[in-house]
Amino acid sequence: MLLASFLGFLLLFLLIGFSSVLVRSKEQSDYLLAGSSVPPSLIGLSAVATNNSGFMFIGVIGYTYATGLPAFTMMVGWILGDWMAATLVTRKVREVSEERGTLTIPELLSRWGGGHFQVLTNSK
Repeated sequence: MLLASFLGFLLLFLLIGFSSVLVRSKEQSDYLLAGSSVPPSLIGLSAVATNNSGFMFIGVIGYTYATGLPAFTMMVGWILGDWMAATLVTRKVREVSEERGTLTIPELLSRWGGGHFQVLTNSK
């Protein structure tokens, strides 16, 4: 049963990978930004999944074990920080990114003030 479920999931992942090759766009913006067609709810879900891996799942448990109740303040700060970033920062980053026509964070930072700082993007 274990081997069958492993092979089933392996086949599912292979099918998803092959289907993404068939329906992909060959533009760089589609690869980097999913063509800007991803709804905010999926982006939020991706951010939550990223937070819940590594540090949040293992690191916070170890930190809580080592320090006890003071770890609660870190979790409150983490949640408030995520909320503030999601509500205050991301909208401005998206607006400036679309205005400047940038695809990556280094490219956006290099053009933030209207100039072009090549040292950040390693481009000419």
